[in-house]
Amino acid sequence: MSVLEELLKKVPDSYPDFVLGMKSFLEDDGIEITEKMIKFMQDNPNATTSEIGEYHTSITDYPDIEFFDDSELVE
Repeated sequence: MSVLEELLKKVPDSYPDFVLGMKSFLEDDGIEITEKMIKFMQDNPNATTSEIGEYHTSITDYPDIEFFDDSELVE
């Protein structure tokens, strides 16, 4: 298992589709973005999937996306 995959699986609220999705994005993004993501996750071991998604969006040229945790939803 790669360092990236191990880190993605250790995210406190990780789930299989998150791991697969991030790996897919990062394969397309290239090594520079992947290295930044690995460093971010190593420096922030308690970062949530939303925080990781926000960081990823901030270092790429993807359109802005609003991330939130399910606990923030108002029914």
